[in-house]
Amino acid sequence: MFVTTLSLLLIVQAPSSGPTDVSGYARGVDAVTFDAAAPAFADGFALQLRNRVIRGETGTGRFGILGAFGNEVLTPFLGFEWVDVPGIREQRTTLGLAMRLSERLSLGVAYRHTVFSQEHLDDLPALDMGFALEAQSWLSLSFGVDALGVSTHARRALQPALRAGLALRPWAGAPWLTVGGDTHWLFSAGEMERSRLLVDVGIEGLHLLAVYEPVEQRAWLGLSIALTGTQVRGVVVPPGFEQGQSKTGDWSMALTLQQRPRESLLQPSDRVVEVVVSGELDPPRSGVFDLGPAVSSLTWQLQRLASDVSVAEVILNVGQIDAGLVAVDELRRAIFCLRESGKRVTAYLSNADDKGYLVAAAADEVVLDNVGSLRLDGFAITVHYIGDALAKLGIRFDSVEIGEHKSAPDQLTHNAPRPQDIVTRQKIMQHVSHYELAVLSADRGIADREARELISLGGFTAKEALAAGLVDRLSQPEDITALPTVRAAGESMSASQVSSQRWAPLPKVAVVPVVGTIVMQAGDAALPGPSAAAADVVMALEEAMRDEDVRAVVVRVESGGGDMYASEIIWRAVRRLSSVKPTVASMGDVAASGGYYLAVAAPLIIANTHTMTGSIGIFSLKPDLSGLFDLVGVNAHTVTSAKRSDWNGWSHPWGAEERAQLERVLQSYYSQFVDRVAVGRQMSDDRVRELGGGQVYTGEEALALGLVDGVGTLADAIGEAALRAGLREGEFAVSIPSRKWSLGALVQGIAGAEASIWDAWQDMMSRVRSVDSQPLALMPALFEVGP
Repeated sequence: MFVTTLSLLLIVQAPSSGPTDVSGYARGVDAVTFDAAAPAFADGFALQLRNRVIRGETGTGRFGILGAFGNEVLTPFLGFEWVDVPGIREQRTTLGLAMRLSERLSLGVAYRHTVFSQEHLDDLPALDMGFALEAQSWLSLSFGVDALGVSTHARRALQPALRAGLALRPWAGAPWLTVGGDTHWLFSAGEMERSRLLVDVGIEGLHLLAVYEPVEQRAWLGLSIALTGTQVRGVVVPPGFEQGQSKTGDWSMALTLQQRPRESLLQPSDRVVEVVVSGELDPPRSGVFDLGPAVSSLTWQLQRLASDVSVAEVILNVGQIDAGLVAVDELRRAIFCLRESGKRVTAYLSNADDKGYLVAAAADEVVLDNVGSLRLDGFAITVHYIGDALAKLGIRFDSVEIGEHKSAPDQLTHNAPRPQDIVTRQKIMQHVSHYELAVLSADRGIADREARELISLGGFTAKEALAAGLVDRLSQPEDITALPTVRAAGESMSASQVSSQRWAPLPKVAVVPVVGTIVMQAGDAALPGPSAAAADVVMALEEAMRDEDVRAVVVRVESGGGDMYASEIIWRAVRRLSSVKPTVASMGDVAASGGYYLAVAAPLIIANTHTMTGSIGIFSLKPDLSGLFDLVGVNAHTVTSAKRSDWNGWSHPWGAEERAQLERVLQSYYSQFVDRVAVGRQMSDDRVRELGGGQVYTGEEALALGLVDGVGTLADAIGEAALRAGLREGEFAVSIPSRKWSLGALVQGIAGAEASIWDAWQDMMSRVRSVDSQPLALMPALFEVGP
């Protein structure tokens, strides 16, 4: 959405530039003509047309077209200016690039080329450089060196100068009052060329402006009114306000088109925002190299919409959701938050399964496409046991587990689940089934017995779903002779964002994700899927600890565990952080074993109802390939320096002595695990051991047992962290890191097709070796509750 800004300044006597072109005060497209760094603070695309007329001058005047293309890092900008007044006809072109080094600091460079129509005047190329700093919410600074590279003979017309400016918001950073000033100091003359003093008083969308130039004795008064869709600013100079050589009647004008306006006197109240809810629940990417957030921020963004008074309706396009029940539940709670704020929520489905339908059911209205279908068939847990299959290939795995329920190696060592694992999975299924039935009852008014019958049917056509009361209407007319309907599209969340008038970044609550198998270094994971490298997680925690803008931290755990030592390293970092800043652990679908280990370092743990947590226990395993070697005719010859030098070799199983030695070591690690939980949860060791042994709990069970402090969402954890840091709602930002992108990974991925079978075998073996006899803290089985 573009907002048009019309600014009209009636002045006493016009200066050589716009009256509000004050360094430190102007930013974005307003600064293109004089400040190389301040355009970096532009939000989105901005275009400005400006004109200035001095009373009594003939000619067409002085005018320009300026543009800035702002994003989070680089902001290219350009300008075309013309002067047509008696004695002067010139054209100036500006090309520049400003870069934000941080949320506070920007650097910029601008090339400006001036061409005169008079034949006796040469062209004037020049270079401006500078930096701008939003040091605090109440202080903004700008410094630069202008007109570099001007030839000696041209310096009579254009001289290198030092530019400096500052602006203050003395009322605790509130934007209703801004005072500022700047100056240009000529190097060669050793004197001040010009200076300005500015006062800006107003409310959002309505400002009174006053500018005074001491050198020229020029006074300016202005009024700015910004409205949605159209902004008008104008000034009136009262009679008798003349000073020095100023002339009543001089005026300047600027027309600005802005993609993301900073303010508006009147806020719309009928906007419709459209959101895609599918896949991994990531919002749309902003560019080729944007890999998206490491933790989905969609739920948080939806909850922010609830406080946006300009939004009247939210449309959800719900597709296949590749996320767990925690994400589903968090989305449902965000939708209820939207509805409670008075916004209407409509969910559109084409082809949906249980997860997508559970999300859509939370809306005010559920609409299904006429040729769509609804697969509502419940959930299932499937775990494959390949012990027998590996044995046929001559491969077996040795394992030692500490904890009766620590059955993570069973998928490699057994051909069927243990009885206690069956009980655990049945418990989980009962929990999930009860949740789905409760949703159908609360959202659709379908009784428990009828809901069970509907789920047992497995799937529905669009008409069947409508007849069963699972949806409210179909998206197209049922009359096949009728014309298809097309609904109006809503705005995207990113396009509807309004820029802040605040200087300097808001205080932040940082979300540090621990997602996937926990390993020491990136690439160490022996298991498929994402991994959380301790080195990266610790670095992120330490950066959050050092960053003065970060007031609180949420450690988001989406991990079933992994390397015991890596979990310990992260635990230490979380513990150090929690001694400095408020720290909250938030649990996703799985925060078990090593994931739970590191979470207990936080003073507060918030799980979700559907979180799988606990699994306090460890194990170790190694492959025994002696059968495979015999099968294919491989003979191993080993020379050792001591009795047990080859105790961990792949050509033989562990012996009784080796198993006893390994169990002794693992018991020591397990005791450390128990100690960490006992200290973090303020329990006795005996109580932790009673709850440990690898047992897995839902979030509700963990709360009842004292393993967590509360049940809620990521947004709840963020809110609690902000509260503990003394931050009020709307007065802080949330920082969620993006997935890392590297050129090396891209090249490796492109070149992967050329890798040999031998390279692939070596890579697989190196990953298997990484878990050789290492103490691992993984939950009993890596599974997903899926439809």
